[in-house]
Amino acid sequence: MPLHKHHHEQASYIVEGRYRVKIGETERVMEEGDCYFVPANVEHSQVALERTMSIDAFSPPREEYKSKQIQPKSFLS
Repeated sequence: MPLHKHHHEQASYIVEGRYRVKIGETERVMEEGDCYFVPANVEHSQVALERTMSIDAFSPPREEYKSKQIQPKSFLS
């Protein structure tokens, strides 16, 4: 995801893989089990360094995501 900002606060948990995450002026490589928080209106970006999966939560909820149907991936297979 290229550098951007939005009025939502964002919390992300990395389920699988590694990302290079930039929040404001801070840049780090985040990996499986890590989480990060992005305050509202702060520029940030995320670049996948390998196959990745993350869970993102936004406050307030993002209206454009409310109507999307997402099929969960089974971790047991």
